[in-house]
Amino acid sequence: MLRVIRRRVLLELVLASLLAALLSCGGSDGAPGAAGPAGPPGPPGLPGTSNPPPDIGDATEINATITGVAIASPPVVQFQLTDGSGQGLVGLPATAISFTIARLTPGADGNPSSWQA
Repeated sequence: MLRVIRRRVLLELVLASLLAALLSCGGSDGAPGAAGPAGPPGPPGLPGTSNPPPDIGDATEINATITGVAIASPPVVQFQLTDGSGQGLVGLPATAISFTIARLTPGADGNPSSWQA
């Protein structure tokens, strides 16, 4: 009988310890602390180029990227021109830029779809 009592006491002690451990896990973490000190400065960046952007007339490859479109009156299209290495190009006169906005009209009554500019 003494052995049963010891086991029961030991079991109750283990269960009480587990319950205490579980109860101590709950609750708030509290408010955030103050910011830490600033870190050391980072390494210097790569050197930039002191060359002006290349002229569009000298480019052997021209890439055009449309960066924004607003269909309003008048429509506005924003774009960027780069050379083969991704460097921006300059020197394109505004009078040399044109584009066409078109829409595809679905076919009806057996007629095919068509583009309208």
